[in-house]
Amino acid sequence: MPNKDLSTRDFVLSLGSILVVAGVWFQFDLGSARLSQSHEVRVLETAREMESRGDYLTPWFLGRPRWQKPPLAYYTTSWVQDRDEPLPSSGRRLVAALGVITILALACLVVTVESRAVARLAATIFAGGFLVMREFRLVTTDPYLTGLSLCSTAALVVAMHRVRPGSGWVRGFGIVALSLAFLAKGPLAWLLVGLPVLWLAPREWAWRQRWKRLGVDLLGSLVPAGIWLLLLAWKAPEAFATFAAELRERVPDANPERARGITTYGLTLVYLVMPATIPFFAALFTKSSWSDRWTRWFVCGLAFFLVLASKKDAYLLPLAAPAAVMAAKWWMDAQVSGGPVSSALVWAQRHLVPLAALFFAGWTVGHHGVTADGRTVLTVLAAALGIAGLMVKPLQGPWPIASLGILVSCLILTQFRVRKPDDAARESLGFLVRGASRPDEVMAFDPRVEDAVIAYYARRTPVVLASSGAEEPLEPSPRAQLILMPVGEPMRPGFRRIALIPSRGAELWRRD
Repeated sequence: MPNKDLSTRDFVLSLGSILVVAGVWFQFDLGSARLSQSHEVRVLETAREMESRGDYLTPWFLGRPRWQKPPLAYYTTSWVQDRDEPLPSSGRRLVAALGVITILALACLVVTVESRAVARLAATIFAGGFLVMREFRLVTTDPYLTGLSLCSTAALVVAMHRVRPGSGWVRGFGIVALSLAFLAKGPLAWLLVGLPVLWLAPREWAWRQRWKRLGVDLLGSLVPAGIWLLLLAWKAPEAFATFAAELRERVPDANPERARGITTYGLTLVYLVMPATIPFFAALFTKSSWSDRWTRWFVCGLAFFLVLASKKDAYLLPLAAPAAVMAAKWWMDAQVSGGPVSSALVWAQRHLVPLAALFFAGWTVGHHGVTADGRTVLTVLAAALGIAGLMVKPLQGPWPIASLGILVSCLILTQFRVRKPDDAARESLGFLVRGASRPDEVMAFDPRVEDAVIAYYARRTPVVLASSGAEEPLEPSPRAQLILMPVGEPMRPGFRRIALIPSRGAELWRRD
């Protein structure tokens, strides 16, 4: 017997509830995650330096132009982050809001191609997925690329399925979103939009029509992005050489260190849509699902990322959307078929995952204490809601699945994304520098110890010292009142030591 679809009223109420739940959790305690020295701080500090210089065309990082990435993340972060108080939570708010919009876009896409019941369940799985919860709380280029490319895909596919007056505006929105995705991470956006649009286009459309329509949309997306590229060619033509070098680094090679990154993706698949891991793997390894369009989208995207030389778990974030739909469709079909293997997997997902949630909840309380912060109380309450809902009425509404997914995500975030002592030391030093210098003064970094986290919290644009000396003379310059140097370096005349950072092997000197 086929699955019974939801009424429009039930679907709207269900989707609204999951958007509210996800919105609260995405925005909750954004300052708890540590500031990544290698990724997130580059966006935050670049946005701050662009704003302090008043130069919104050239991205500046630690006093030098940074052309490795397109500028969208820098622009949006400089717009939303607090200009006075150096806290990363202010810059993360827009990314968290984009996460909620992405859930809505996925629901619109699935309800157009599949059904309202599948769309509701896929949205809950996607919203509660660990990788989604983690990355849409950090300011990096990956959530921008994922959110905007999925919005573009949804708009273009909806416009193709529902050809009626007004669908041109929907298609135009998709082209604009694609253009912004291009500005977020370059030509990769075309692949992430092109693949699903080709697979999810209406079946009556011939392949020639699909390619023609997609080609026009891709060219249209270059109009807004082309304006920025023309301005860039006029002001900084050397940036294109940096872009080309960055693309060459992604070309596959025979480096064994990079080949071992495949194991990283194997682990990423486990927590890609956690806690719906069992339905996802069941859908992935079921022969009948290989003809499914969502599986083709996922497999083609995974094959592309496996070929790339560099590998990072966040690169698979765009694949969380088709993975969620695969898990949702398998779960609903398994509920109807009632086969022995399907029944066993459904039982495991329904009972073992809540037990794992109980374990993580107990671990969190034992690790942080019941009075650690409000996060502990909320995770325990979510545990009770999620477990009771799954045990009593599985799949009767989005709350049980959504709450359990968000619960497990937040519990893992609590364990592995908490602020470390070294992070707190750099943050404290940044505030110390801010208090020990005037707003118009800058820091000087030795290249062996340069630390963007300190610069971000200090709100001071640094001057990076060359190995043979300073880029500008330090002694006569009134700007470089502070110098960050390795521990054990001889004291410079006219400076005194005011702070030590053991974790970075560095000392901070202040001009007398």
